Amino acid sequence: KTDTGWVALHQHGSYPDMKALEGEAFSMDALKAENEKLQEAVKSRTIELEIEAALERVRSKALAMHDSNDISETSSAAFEVLKELGIHSIRSGVGLLTEGSTDAQVYAATQAADGSIKALTTKRSMLDHPALIFQYEEWKKQTDFEQVLSGDELMSYYNHQFFQSATDRMHNASAGITEYGYYFPFKDGLFYSWSDKPYNEAEKKILQRFRSIIALTFR
Repeated sequence: KTDTGWVALHQHGSYPDMKALEGEAFSMDALKAENEKLQEAVKSRTIELEIEAALERVRSKALAMHDSNDISETSSAAFEVLKELGIHSIRSGVGLLTEGSTDAQVYAATQAADGSIKALTTKRSMLDHPALIFQYEEWKKQTDFEQVLSGDELMSYYNHQFFQSATDRMHNASAGITEYGYYFPFKDGLFYSWSDKPYNEAEKKILQRFRSIIALTFR
């Protein structure tokens, strides 16, 4: 304090940013890196919100299920949502199984030639084809599994009565094609999706979340 009033004295000291170039107060590279990190975080959060919104649509359908028609509608909704999320699926669906029985009630969905969603509901024996036997045995283990079919094995699979029973076949296999099936078991059955290319880990995690929604409705 002086005779004429208060005087404030401010002292400041700093260390230079060793990464900064001459004339820069801060490193531009560090700022760019931080900005990219924040943008990536925003992008990841946006994608997660989109996934959750899509899953909520399937969840609403699943929770409203009362009979077999509702299960078919839920399977079709799941197929449509997979498409919206950019997860390519030849077909997806739900297979209901009961301990002690080798029969499965299947509710599948695929895309027809005109772009519409085509549903197929049928009952089949899980002992009618080696691929089905494999699916049944793996379901009993209650662990996620993958199945790869190609060549004669794939063509034989699609010549099965399950596919022939559709008004127009759900898929036509041809020589040289390889397809990948992803199965996610729950106590009362399986949620599955087939593709003509392998899914990555992020896509498989999304499919696992579909399984959780479907399984919840059967508890």
